[in-house]
Amino acid sequence: MAQRHATRRYPDSLTFLKDWQEQLSMDALLFASGALEDTPASEMKIDLVLPAGQRVGPITAQLINLFPDGSSAFRLSGMPEAVKTAVGAANLEKDKWRDYLLSTGELSRASGTAEPVAAPVPAETASATEAARAAEAAEVASLRQRIAQLEAEVLRQRTAAAQAGQSGGSGAPTAGVRGLFVPDTRGLPVYASGAIGDKSLRNLFMRLSVEKPTGLLTLSLPDGRTRWSFIQKGGPVGFRTDPMDEQEVLGVLLYKAGSITVEQLAESLRVMEERACRQGEALIEMGVFTFAQLVLVLQKQCEFVLVRLLAETSGTWTFHALDELPERFIAPPMRVAAHLFRDLRVKAKTIAADTLANFLRPLYEQYVYIRPGVERTLEEMRLSADEQAFLKIVGATSYRVREMPSVSNLSRGQTASMLWCLTELGLLEFREDAAAARSEERYASLIASRKATIDKGSYFDQLEVHWMGTTDDVEKAWRRFKTEFPEDNPDKYGEKLRPDVLLIIAGVQKAYETLSNEAKRREYRATRIERVMIEQSAIMLAGKGDMALMKDNMVEAWDCFSKAAELMPNVQSYRAGAEQSKSGRR
Repeated sequence: MAQRHATRRYPDSLTFLKDWQEQLSMDALLFASGALEDTPASEMKIDLVLPAGQRVGPITAQLINLFPDGSSAFRLSGMPEAVKTAVGAANLEKDKWRDYLLSTGELSRASGTAEPVAAPVPAETASATEAARAAEAAEVASLRQRIAQLEAEVLRQRTAAAQAGQSGGSGAPTAGVRGLFVPDTRGLPVYASGAIGDKSLRNLFMRLSVEKPTGLLTLSLPDGRTRWSFIQKGGPVGFRTDPMDEQEVLGVLLYKAGSITVEQLAESLRVMEERACRQGEALIEMGVFTFAQLVLVLQKQCEFVLVRLLAETSGTWTFHALDELPERFIAPPMRVAAHLFRDLRVKAKTIAADTLANFLRPLYEQYVYIRPGVERTLEEMRLSADEQAFLKIVGATSYRVREMPSVSNLSRGQTASMLWCLTELGLLEFREDAAAARSEERYASLIASRKATIDKGSYFDQLEVHWMGTTDDVEKAWRRFKTEFPEDNPDKYGEKLRPDVLLIIAGVQKAYETLSNEAKRREYRATRIERVMIEQSAIMLAGKGDMALMKDNMVEAWDCFSKAAELMPNVQSYRAGAEQSKSGRR
């Protein structure tokens, strides 16, 4: 009888973090050969026993592959919050051990090493090398064509098997019968459609990221090609092109990236022919990749194909929603919103400041809001701490677009860039007035939170600046506070809240008077933070600054060294690092 329940136990934080980084964070889990008592069912319930002994589950898991060595791979339906909380606790434990080892000298900071100087290559050797490379390129080209043929043949056979009823009458392959089988969408209602070349396809992917449907995206191209993107819960999990594009074959991508050799590429072809399997399965059987590594590889393949798909300039697209996809994909749903956001952030750096200003100018007197319903998508976008802080500002209080630079935690240019990127992705909306969307209850909650901080929090908490903050950080936080709580308009939040608002203004004013003075700020910090914590934090910041210098990232280096010098002003190396990075970022 097939096994329908299993438990994965984590004896310590290190084992748990390793599994999180390699598998669980991608909603994947691999049971090694012999870990299960019986053959797994196509759908199982899995419990996770965390390092602290907490049992989490049952988590629904779908079997996506049984490997020849007896191991089995599963796709998890979702990760409970308790697991994510445990990851944070485990990382905190790891950081404490790292800090301790740094303080005892048992662990030293990384340092750069000089690149070895290559010896000159004799002409005859260079000629032989070029000939070898040409021969290898020809072999790869031949293998690439044969692999594409085999992939197409495996797909043809499995599609024929499914259509012949070997799928249990569902029209889709059963467990063990895999392949990018394209379901028949004729007669199904169209979820969305449009033309390639405008913003509609990008807008579709953002809509999918928010609404989380499962379905099939079909692109019909003028040259006769058809592309399909298989969407699982709002994100692509696989692609297919007819006729097959050899440049997108997994083995070719891995070879070009230097992840496999031409010999391994040839061996994978032999295994594919012998086993009638796909190339990813062949590479696992060969021992080239583990299941966790294959998941990462397939994710990169999805990203590569998505970039090419979005680069198409003409044709049409149609998306049909489905109850489920016809097969179980190894790769987890790609977070397209994160990819599109990063792409726009890079693009924004090339846009002139006056162009961004022209974009914002018609919106100056309107209030900016986060569009309702996109909160989950924003969480999936892997925003930096500064980007998250910016969204917190937008979501907390009503601000006109023209007010944003003065209250933003970012520079004026970065603020304009963020507003442009988020608007392009449809994550912001603009309204004529503030009252419609900001209820009195929300204002009262904001004031109550601020008042509680005045009563019990430190000066750093009251001014909403980190205890490592520099004078620049303090001044920026003070400007933001004055916009949020203007002294000349204490009734901004209503007459009823006026006494509390005045109390908050007076309290933060007192905090600012202390923190804006360097000497007083350091003296006050010493009364709130233990000296060993201050020293160790400065060491870690300097270490990060050294790494940033090695990468020629002067902005990050300046941030790290300036804070290290803030904490330990008498350490010459910290001040020198700050001066070096400050001059380099100009």
